[in-house]
Amino acid sequence: MSYLQGNDFQRAKETISLARTRHRLEDLGVKREEVLESLRRLQSYTIEQNHWYSQARFVDPAKIDDEEIIGLLNW
Repeated sequence: MSYLQGNDFQRAKETISLARTRHRLEDLGVKREEVLESLRRLQSYTIEQNHWYSQARFVDPAKIDDEEIIGLLNW
């Protein structure tokens, strides 16, 4: 989300790396399509659930590049 929101993605990566947190899809047992579909539905879900405080309301699913997102998750 930090990348999609225009926040400091490098800092988020460094934090995850320092914490040695698993983040690769295969390590988490999550399928690529599950992640992409979740991201595509994120904006409408936050609106449907009236999560007015969520920055996800501003993530335009039309601007999500599948390969870019998967690359961001599998570094």
